[in-house]
Amino acid sequence: MRHCPFWVLGVVSIYATRQYVNGQLPLLAFASKYASILDEHYDDVSKRKLMLISEEVMNFLVEVDAENILDIFNSYIYFKTTFDETGELRKMKTFFKSALSSVSTDTTVEDILRSFKVFTYRYRSNDAMSIPSEWELPAVEKIGWLGDLFEQEITLHGSLDLD
Repeated sequence: MRHCPFWVLGVVSIYATRQYVNGQLPLLAFASKYASILDEHYDDVSKRKLMLISEEVMNFLVEVDAENILDIFNSYIYFKTTFDETGELRKMKTFFKSALSSVSTDTTVEDILRSFKVFTYRYRSNDAMSIPSEWELPAVEKIGWLGDLFEQEITLHGSLDLD
């Protein structure tokens, strides 16, 4: 099975949440579009999984009475894209491997929520974790199809059922 890398699922699900909070469309419209794109590369991402992550993230932000949530979303996306789990700069593509390659283990809703919670607490205690003003994900070198996902136009047309 081709599992979605932890960082990719985190970035896409937080981006979907950001777009929903900042937009005029239902969360399902974003989850549907992004799940269909991820489905071309991985076997374990569904609309339902993206929606569950988004809903849990929003519940958490309400619970902690978070402010500047768009800044938190943007910074999370920046840090997960820019740095790997060890804190080193993420290499999108090396001679032998791509950071977008499928992995052997499944990432759960709880994994992403835990990561987002830790990041949010760190962000709230240290303003230095803000995103650089000139940074945009589609401009990241060798980001390929993932950058294109962030430039997709989302509409209400298409499949808006959960299955």
